[in-house]
Amino acid sequence: MGKIWYLIRDNIHSTVNRESERKYRLLENKLTRLKETEVENRDNIYKSVPREINQTDINFTNGEFTLLNKGLKYNFGYKYKSWIREEICAITLLPPEKQDYTKYQVAKHLKRIQTQQTSKSR
Repeated sequence: MGKIWYLIRDNIHSTVNRESERKYRLLENKLTRLKETEVENRDNIYKSVPREINQTDINFTNGEFTLLNKGLKYNFGYKYKSWIREEICAITLLPPEKQDYTKYQVAKHLKRIQTQQTSKSR
């Protein structure tokens, strides 16, 4: 009776070893195939294009492009969008010599609104 348990144990042990070897062989084959198909130059994969593509005749300053590249986190929100559009339209109707000063004043006011908006959300 004692030898039968050794035979059963050896049989189970060899079956488990065969199955694990088969699974490891399959995994090794998969890894080999993945290594063969791996892209050699990863730097080219992760290069991205700039967020802004200006297809208008409006020239933005570096500061404005920087703000655009920051993304939606710095968006003024839905309730200010129509107001901002109206301001931009109104500024373009001003004489050219007054536009820069008015842009500066509006930008300062918008920055104050944005600061108040972010402090309220905290």
